[in-house]
Amino acid sequence: MLRSRDRLLAYPVCALGLKFVLSCDLIRKSAVRLTKYLENQSKFVLITLGLLLLLLIAGIDAFISADVSLSIFYLIPIFFTTWYAGEAPGIFISIASSIAWIIANDIIGQTHHTHPGIPYWNAAVRFGFYLVTTYLLSELRTSRDREKKLARTDSITGIANQKLFYELSNLEIQRASRYGHPITLVFIDLDKLKKINDKLGHKMGDKLLQEFAQTIYGNIRGTDIIARIGGDEFALLLPGTGYEPSQIVVERVQKQLAETVEYHQWHVSFSIVAITFMNAPKSVDEMLEKADFLMYTLKTSGKTGIEHKIEC
Repeated sequence: MLRSRDRLLAYPVCALGLKFVLSCDLIRKSAVRLTKYLENQSKFVLITLGLLLLLLIAGIDAFISADVSLSIFYLIPIFFTTWYAGEAPGIFISIASSIAWIIANDIIGQTHHTHPGIPYWNAAVRFGFYLVTTYLLSELRTSRDREKKLARTDSITGIANQKLFYELSNLEIQRASRYGHPITLVFIDLDKLKKINDKLGHKMGDKLLQEFAQTIYGNIRGTDIIARIGGDEFALLLPGTGYEPSQIVVERVQKQLAETVEYHQWHVSFSIVAITFMNAPKSVDEMLEKADFLMYTLKTSGKTGIEHKIEC
């Protein structure tokens, strides 16, 4: 057991540790908020911020001793602009950084060289380094965005996957709860996809899924959410849509899907269920569970077509 003096010493240490953890969490949350804010800004604003950073660094560079090099700090506006605004703005800031370096060191700073061409050579070398840095950072950002997109979209159809569907649907549920709007979930189950894959190959099965996704997407609003949430299952969320308007959408989608199947002469069928929630559901899981149960009821009854119900 700890002695009294040890306990007295332990309390401040624990308090400092807790304070440090809370501070780190606060910094992390602030960094996330700042990143989201910057990613929502226009290129003009981001380039302007990059130029202001560059002017600050060049100003400091111009008025300190020539023996102290600040070349590496010119990478800060280059990193900032390239990451948030893109490669072309990053190249622009790289050029501006090279020019600013000459002005700060050789015009204002009046650094003496053994040959008049040396400042321009140094500027060209720095520009080359800045340019390579810009390119590598731009490729890193592109790769990161690509991986992020792949993690949130279905690789076959290009529409949202289950993860993104959950994220977007949660936001719509919160909005529906806040404003008291209805919300409708449509569940489309494609039958006999496995037979298509077995008889005609997975390439044809993928084409079928792509055609289904494109057909559904072409018959909904831009504010609606479509996702492939299973091997042969599609989910469609219609925010702010009551029973009658959503029924029109469902019937239109069913008609267009039937025409697509007939046109390609695919020997498949599909079932559609829809639930209109007059009051926002508690979660996405609750919505999907109710739609899944309704689909099960429809299939076990031997019926086909559309099953649409209201959930109060």
